[in-house]
Amino acid sequence: MFQRFLAFFLFAIFMVACNQSSSEQSQSNDVKGNSSDLAKAETEQLPPMPLDTLKMLYDNTDYVDFVFFDANFSISQNDKASIQATVAHISTDGTQINPSCQPRGRVFYQMEGINRFEADFFLNQECVYFIFYQQGKKMYATKMTQQGFNFFANIYQQANQQQQQQQQ
Repeated sequence: MFQRFLAFFLFAIFMVACNQSSSEQSQSNDVKGNSSDLAKAETEQLPPMPLDTLKMLYDNTDYVDFVFFDANFSISQNDKASIQATVAHISTDGTQINPSCQPRGRVFYQMEGINRFEADFFLNQECVYFIFYQQGKKMYATKMTQQGFNFFANIYQQANQQQQQQQQ
């Protein structure tokens, strides 16, 4: 039953996300330009997100926006339970940044209408992590949990299925 609810919930998110405005598309293009600088960066080590900061995100984030660099959609969350599940995708373990990996998108964590943190997310065999920014400055590099990886993999899978259905 829970799996059906989760599948329906994610499908509903996709349906809402497909109706994105052109301003969201321009935001995505702006973010792409900024994150391309990341690929040029030398190998670096950032600390993991401190537990108190992670708790603050969990407790106080009231809006999350996902921008996918390689797809034509974005997703937003404003439901507290969904937001907390999203924040739970952030591990407490740090990670080494691999400069050969490219981010797949960016997550914006808002509190009372203000972007408090942004995070590029990386999803491939060598790189499954977030790089967090605060006020445009790299702050933390933190592994993504297996649940987080599964969440994003499910989004891409559903997007591919939806695209195939539209082509038929």
